[in-house]
Amino acid sequence: MRRVVQADLNLQPRSSVCLTAQLLSAFQGLRGCELYVRAVQTGRAIPMQDYTADLKHRMRGVWRDAELVDPNMHNNKLAAYHSWFATPFSRNERMPINVPRYLLL
Repeated sequence: MRRVVQADLNLQPRSSVCLTAQLLSAFQGLRGCELYVRAVQTGRAIPMQDYTADLKHRMRGVWRDAELVDPNMHNNKLAAYHSWFATPFSRNERMPINVPRYLLL
């Protein structure tokens, strides 16, 4: 298995369809991108707490941007959705309606 992973790592600079290339591409835009890329390239473990925090920050950034747009002034579906359905990020807040779990994530 190690040899397969090493072969995929070696293939990554030449092919964007290999697993490693796709994984490294997914790290782009995260605050700890360089750390995660280095970990994959050297075979070390990725610090999951940091990685999870980075993913949450990136996903919440989408909603932070939508919060700044007035849906009455711009034709923006994300801003309209945020205006109508957004709830605070705090876990202590109770949802006003029952929503599917994926919306909470």
